[in-house]
Amino acid sequence: MNLEPELDADERDALRAWATCNVPIDFADRIAAQAVAPESQRASTRAARAPSPAAWWVGMIAAAAAVLLALSLFAADRTDRSVGSEDLAALRLAAHELLLRECTPCHLGEAAGAQPAATAAFDLGEPQWDQRLSSAQLAIAIDSVDERGSAAQSAGFRRYVNAELGRRGGGL
Repeated sequence: MNLEPELDADERDALRAWATCNVPIDFADRIAAQAVAPESQRASTRAARAPSPAAWWVGMIAAAAAVLLALSLFAADRTDRSVGSEDLAALRLAAHELLLRECTPCHLGEAAGAQPAATAAFDLGEPQWDQRLSSAQLAIAIDSVDERGSAAQSAGFRRYVNAELGRRGGGL
């Protein structure tokens, strides 16, 4: 026994008048038919619109790949910034010692052979010698250390520069 009332002609006309934006003529009839259709027919209509299992799995794999990619990009971005303040201080001290050996007297304002242009960029005699250096100047310093120092010295200085740029919110 069906307790759902069928729409009469006036109700169908009112429903058509209500749905004014390019609604097909048989819209009201289809809505009324769905309302009075048995549950089994509505379930088969929903099943026909459901994605296939293969499409569902492809979507799940794509979503998992997107999550993994985002996590790996986040982890790669965090590697340069993962140096703690104690480690950064140790890296800064090692870089300072290396530059004192390789860049004195030009970058040491108190030295007899100090160069005004060099000490204007950075003066190794200042406690915060590295704070005036921009990211671009730090990259240039890497090139200078690469030219003058050993591979181990270059790697250590590059680690300091990456940590410093990470602290500043940038990176190479």
